[in-house]
Amino acid sequence: MTRPCVKNVLTHAELNPAHVMVAGNLEVLERHHDKWCALMPSALEPSVIGAPAWQMPMFRHLRKGDAGIDTLFVGDGDAPGRLQGLWPFELQHRRWGLPVPVVTSWTHDLFFDGVPLIGKEQPEETVFRLLEAAAGTLGAKAALFRMLPVAGGFSRTLHRVAARHGLPVTEIEPFERACLKCGRDYETWFNESFPRKKRKEFRRLRKRLAE
Repeated sequence: MTRPCVKNVLTHAELNPAHVMVAGNLEVLERHHDKWCALMPSALEPSVIGAPAWQMPMFRHLRKGDAGIDTLFVGDGDAPGRLQGLWPFELQHRRWGLPVPVVTSWTHDLFFDGVPLIGKEQPEETVFRLLEAAAGTLGAKAALFRMLPVAGGFSRTLHRVAARHGLPVTEIEPFERACLKCGRDYETWFNESFPRKKRKEFRRLRKRLAE
């Protein structure tokens, strides 16, 4: 089975910033760790790549926290202290050989998708505010979202927001890749697909990996 994906989704952003914070170093990210974790299970489109347990070790290892990589946090106006969105990004002052400032998703060779974390409760407002910040706070002429599933919740929301505000969207370098769709919850699939001895070994390996 394959899943249609697109390497890049580009949308122009010419809006005004509101209720968005830019975290520019590892210390700020670590202070928001609990809020970040709380956003994970309520995300419009869940993403392992978006988890702090995945991203923070890479930030530390690559020493990127103070060298060009930042994170946009979108707060919840109705619930102070709660996050509705999170997007690690880089601000590039030149793109495609032109002096055009572009906010682009931060990705790495270990990433298999680049979906920003967006809460389920106010997805369109949250995406709108990401674009506001890209244009108003960061001065970008476009936002480049990289490695997105075409039929994913974030892509659909982005297209709706862009259409509502008259922002052009361009999908760049579409591709398909293999994926596994179980059609049921993970535990049921796992228990039915492997014998008891193999399940025990996988759990042992998972525990070692976590350590």
